[in-house]
Amino acid sequence: MVLTRLNSLEVSLLCKRLWSLSYDCLLRCLRELGSPITTTSPASKYWGIDQSIRYSTSTAILSTTAGIVDTMTSLILLATGKYRVTVNEMQHKTDETRTDAYDLYQSATGAVLDNDTGMLTITSTQYDNLETLFFTVGGTTFGLTANGQIWPRSLNTAIGGTSGRIYLVVTDLGSKSGSGLDFIIGYTFLERFYSVYDTANQRVGLATTPFTTATTN
Repeated sequence: MVLTRLNSLEVSLLCKRLWSLSYDCLLRCLRELGSPITTTSPASKYWGIDQSIRYSTSTAILSTTAGIVDTMTSLILLATGKYRVTVNEMQHKTDETRTDAYDLYQSATGAVLDNDTGMLTITSTQYDNLETLFFTVGGTTFGLTANGQIWPRSLNTAIGGTSGRIYLVVTDLGSKSGSGLDFIIGYTFLERFYSVYDTANQRVGLATTPFTTATTN
C-alpha cells in the first residue's frame, strides 16, 4: 500500500470539493422534498411532517397524517391498535373496528412479535418476499427496501435478540392514529437518505443516497 501526503493546495481543493458535494446534496434535498413543518400538534413542536405510508404497490398502511423525523430514535414507530370508530353524519351511521398502521404492517408482512426484544420477526422465506415500504412526503415518494426494513443481523445480540434471526425495524408507537403524532421516522430510515433541517424556512428536506438501496444488513 502506498500512502501519499497531500500538500496544502491539494487539501484545500479537496475540502472545497467535499463542501461542493455537501452543498449540492443540501440543494437536492430541498429541491426533491422541501416539506413544510406540519401544523398539527404535537408533531408541529418538533421536526414534524405530514406523510402517508404504503406497503408494496397497493397496501395502505397510514393515510396522510402528522408525525416526526427524529435522528435520536433508532427505529420506525407507527401508530398501533384496533379501535372502535362511531360516526353519525347526515344520518349515515358507522360503528366499526379499524386496524391501525402497525397492525396493518404486521399483517402485510406476516411478522410475529418477539417477546424478548419487543420487535417483529420474519422467517427467511418471508424476507425473500418482503416488499418495499413507501413513504410519501410533500408529493415525493421514498422507498425503504426489504433490506432497509430489517435490523442489522450482526447486532442482534446487542438488542437481546437471537443471532441469525431476522428482526424488523418497524415497531409499535404505543398510541393510536389521530393523536397528532402518528409515526416517528428514526435512524434506520434516515441512515439511507440525505436529510436537511431548514430552521429558517421551517421545512425538512430528503433525498436518496448511494446507500438507499444498499444490501449490507
